[in-house]
Amino acid sequence: MPRAVVSTPSPTRPASVQRPSLSARGAGAPRRRDEPELTLPRLGAILRRRRGTILATLAAVLGTVALLTYLSPRRYESSATFIVEKPARDGPALAVLERVGRGGTLETEIELLRSRRVVDEAVDSLDLFVTVKNGREEQRPSDVFPGFSAAPDARPGSYRLTYREADGYTVRDAETESLVARGAPGSPLRFAGLQALTPRTPPPRELTVIVTAPARAVAAVQRRTEAALLHRDADLIRLTCEGASAAEAQSLCGALGSSYLQLRSELARSAASSTAQFLREQVDRLGAQLTAAEDSVEAFGRRNRVVRLDEQATEEVRQFAQVSAQRDQLEAERSALAGLMKDVERDVASGQGGGRGRAYHDLASFPTFLKNQAVTGLLGNLADLENRRSDLAVRRGDQNAELVAVDARIAAIERQLGAFATTYEQALAAQVASLDRTLEGTGRRLAGIPTRQAQSARLERRASLVGELHRVLQTRLQEAEVAQGMNLPNVSIIDAASRPLQPASPNVPLNLGLGMALGLGLGVSLVFLREHGDTRIHERQALEQETGLPILGMLPSVRDAGPVVPVVPVSMASDAAAHLPGPRSDEGAAGGASVIRHRRRSSLSQSPEHEVVLEAFRSLGTDLKLIARRPDGGALKSVMITSSGQGEGKTFTACNLALASAERGARTLLIDADLRASGVAAFFGLRPDGIGLSDVLAGRADVSAAQQEFRVRDRDSGELWILPAGAPTRQSASLLESPRFELLLAGAESVFDLIIVDTPPLNIIADAATVVANMGAVLLVVRGGVTDREALRLTLERLERADGPVAGIVLNDVRLPARYSSYSYGARAGSS
Repeated sequence: MPRAVVSTPSPTRPASVQRPSLSARGAGAPRRRDEPELTLPRLGAILRRRRGTILATLAAVLGTVALLTYLSPRRYESSATFIVEKPARDGPALAVLERVGRGGTLETEIELLRSRRVVDEAVDSLDLFVTVKNGREEQRPSDVFPGFSAAPDARPGSYRLTYREADGYTVRDAETESLVARGAPGSPLRFAGLQALTPRTPPPRELTVIVTAPARAVAAVQRRTEAALLHRDADLIRLTCEGASAAEAQSLCGALGSSYLQLRSELARSAASSTAQFLREQVDRLGAQLTAAEDSVEAFGRRNRVVRLDEQATEEVRQFAQVSAQRDQLEAERSALAGLMKDVERDVASGQGGGRGRAYHDLASFPTFLKNQAVTGLLGNLADLENRRSDLAVRRGDQNAELVAVDARIAAIERQLGAFATTYEQALAAQVASLDRTLEGTGRRLAGIPTRQAQSARLERRASLVGELHRVLQTRLQEAEVAQGMNLPNVSIIDAASRPLQPASPNVPLNLGLGMALGLGLGVSLVFLREHGDTRIHERQALEQETGLPILGMLPSVRDAGPVVPVVPVSMASDAAAHLPGPRSDEGAAGGASVIRHRRRSSLSQSPEHEVVLEAFRSLGTDLKLIARRPDGGALKSVMITSSGQGEGKTFTACNLALASAERGARTLLIDADLRASGVAAFFGLRPDGIGLSDVLAGRADVSAAQQEFRVRDRDSGELWILPAGAPTRQSASLLESPRFELLLAGAESVFDLIIVDTPPLNIIADAATVVANMGAVLLVVRGGVTDREALRLTLERLERADGPVAGIVLNDVRLPARYSSYSYGARAGSS
């Protein structure tokens, strides 16, 4: 294939060279936008990107928690359960007496269980105010000495117990170093209120006996114990004790339970004794009151002659009714007799007496008089005399002496009847008056019966109440005497002190769980703190909103940043051993690897991520052609690749974009305009001191001598021509500003399909600003996690001042999900 030769530029700049412009889609200055919102996808991306920080923080916190857990002393917990029994109620009782033998409320029992008296007894029984230190291990005196006892008034301090064959056991005060006691093995040692039987086998090291004040030991035990209700509806109390060992926790819980039961027995016995004494006094007092009440009832009955007031009231009512009926009968008879007497008096007054009127006949026929023989005889004589007078009156005149005698006799009989009637009437009146007086007395007695009945009932009720209370007190007195004799508390142990099988603290699963939660929380907090203070660009969304430019390509992270397709120089195409040599410059690779010359290596096409990287560059070329178009409809001819700083992958992007373009069949020219670094030569393994762009622009060499042709894949693929930087020079800016460079580009556009120019970082060297005016499009390479926002903003401002046609941004070193690499590698393996 003929070599593509660009004619040597002349010093004058032809007017026919026109700079293509971008379409409206890519043209214009970038717009500064607000920071992207923290959405769930962005949050997930931040956490994935910073997972190293999270894992490191989690490991540090979890390791610290695990170390502290390992170093924390082991604590064991033992528990015992008590039931508080309530006294049975078998009858009425005084409320104050229901507390006989009862321990009070459950809350009171809980406080009593943790009281100083109970704890002090347990501390004294277990000698908890004495500790034996064997090196770093703390032990109970009973675990070290065959016999040990401590007085409650033992002197606090530290005492060292040592053994020597010559001296035996010696005890010295740790503070004053004075000798306190001495003894042979197996003999007792007495010091500071302690008595210890020394072991016959000496201990391997020195022992330290620490005696603390009993009050401090009691306070420490109270902090290590807890009593609470097992259930709010059950009269059960659970006691929990903590100890340095399982045996210590169990013994402490058992000692506290025994001390508590002993105290409850003493309190119950004391309560029973005091209650019994109180009840005896009350029984005696109520006995006297009962006797007085019964005497009052008896005296009231004698005084009022009361046998049974209800029967007496019934009898009085019956008699009252009987007398009242008798009185009414007599009063009726008297009234009738009085009426007859008035008729008699009226007849006498009218002169109809002497047998001429009917009044005496009616009086004689009064029912009561008919029962009287005298009255009956008078009535018979009166009837005979009246008959005789009737006969005399018929035969003789009124002046007849016999008639007069008969009339006189009749008048005498009538007078007798009248006197008898008057006397009888007076007798009836007297009887009525007597009955009235009887009724009045009976009424008074009936009226007094309710009062006497109430008084009697009150006296009897008082006597009954006093008697009932007296019987109850006698029953309670007997119960108190029995309780005093039996000495049974109302508290019992349901579950004895248990022996713990494993320590209660530290809780390893809980601590590790909390440590993990704390580590994750702290790691996430550090992530957001670092994210807030991090000015580097990591995400595509943030980059788009920061610049307002489209992201044309996303290049994944690679382990070996080399060419994406195999390429060999045309002069070596027939050499089977020809490979693409070439370490790349420290600025060309995405990872910023240093230059390693004269060493052969395999290309990126032999790595698993080959297909992903190649497709990324193919997609970048396609998007670049779609976005950057000439106004006349022509294709994009020249592209400048630049970045904000060093190590962001612009040379890697320029070289592989040129390879991808040539792989598609386009004649591509890659110009290394970074005259100070020569990254393209290092990428393709060319000689760094060979002829290049600097020599061409300086007029020391021709373009045909500086260009080098490479073949991609096979002979039918496109051509890749490389114009390296040439000899390094400090006059790079003036050379790139010369008309020779513009004419060189104009001549290359007539020969090549695409020209890719690799330029220095824009914020480090101003060379790229001079190249912008001659470019059809500018691609700005941004490396994720490396490029700073302020540096990128400065780069965009410089491109804007230079009127650079920025087509878009290439985001380099993007961590794609693993599924993309696995899919691509599988496709490549299948195709092969």
